[in-house]
Amino acid sequence: MQKNHLSFSFFAQSFIYISVAKLTFLKVKTAICFLFKGCYLLVPKIFIFVFLNFKVSLMKKHNVYLANELTGDIRLFNPKKIAQHVVENKLIKDLIQLCFSHDHLICSRAAWILWFCFELDKKMVIPYVGQLIDNLNNKHIHHAVIRNTLRLFQKQPVPLNHESQMLDMCYKYIQDSSQTIAVRAFAMTVNFNICKSYPELLVELKSILHHLNHPEESPGIKSRIKNTMLNIDKLLTKKV
Repeated sequence: MQKNHLSFSFFAQSFIYISVAKLTFLKVKTAICFLFKGCYLLVPKIFIFVFLNFKVSLMKKHNVYLANELTGDIRLFNPKKIAQHVVENKLIKDLIQLCFSHDHLICSRAAWILWFCFELDKKMVIPYVGQLIDNLNNKHIHHAVIRNTLRLFQKQPVPLNHESQMLDMCYKYIQDSSQTIAVRAFAMTVNFNICKSYPELLVELKSILHHLNHPEESPGIKSRIKNTMLNIDKLLTKKV
């Protein structure tokens, strides 16, 4: 009886140990599965978090670079070099926003750099041409921003939905003797480019330039008026 009792006790204990072992194994297996599943879900989130933080850090770094370059000593200011950096690092959006800054030093230098960016990669600037045109309505805009914006549109066609707005702005610049020579000269070319497709507008532009061409004007303005009127006559002759 004692042997039977011991045998039963042994088997009972063995069964308990095996059950506990199975249960432990199941718990470990479940824990491992849960862990791997958690990692599977967590890894992309960690990757996204790290990537976004890296991107933010990179943006801050580049913004600091632009801020330092735009406010630094003019003797060390190199717009071509900065433009190359902007294009290579796709910082055109940041640069455009700086063109709209209320700080005249920052916006004037940013607009100067923007011109060189346009020369390097026109496609990068094109998505922002509407914003640049709208910015011309800013009453406190710096003349350097006007100059470099119009310089850009001497080579870049004005979007159809902005032609009327640009014509009005440029006529104001052309007839405003307080504006710089470059602004007025660039405005003539921009308006001439817009009017090419509209003979009646070419006639109007020629009339305005004719009344503007008086002895008191600077040689630069006189020269641009003369050349623009010659180009208008050539186009009108072709269209007749």
